[in-house]
Amino acid sequence: MAEYMKATEEGNVPMTAFEIADLIATRESIQADKIERNVLRTREAAKQYIDKYITGVGLALLSAGVAANRPKVKAVARWCKAIYTESFKREEACRLGQPLDTDFSSFGEIPHTAVELDAELEDLYAES
Repeated sequence: MAEYMKATEEGNVPMTAFEIADLIATRESIQADKIERNVLRTREAAKQYIDKYITGVGLALLSAGVAANRPKVKAVARWCKAIYTESFKREEACRLGQPLDTDFSSFGEIPHTAVELDAELEDLYAES
């Protein structure tokens, strides 16, 4: 085992086995906390990227449109799923110690706007 030193009033002296174990445990805890923060940052970045394009009513339209098997809505659902699938891969990469990556811009803009989704679903809400 490498010799760990600590600074004292008498100068640098070797650390005890207990001090070394405590130091290693502290480092591991800090690393685990950093990994968990990075996982959460990755998840939040994916959510924010999607929310930049669609929230609230748009998500309600998404649910109705997928159930009605509408193509534009399904395209948006696939876009959202692709971002979340990638975020899960990146979360796992964080757990393996790989660098944090919160840039989801490679997925481009949402394929159809909430206005387009609403138009595609208009017949679902029409009064008879």
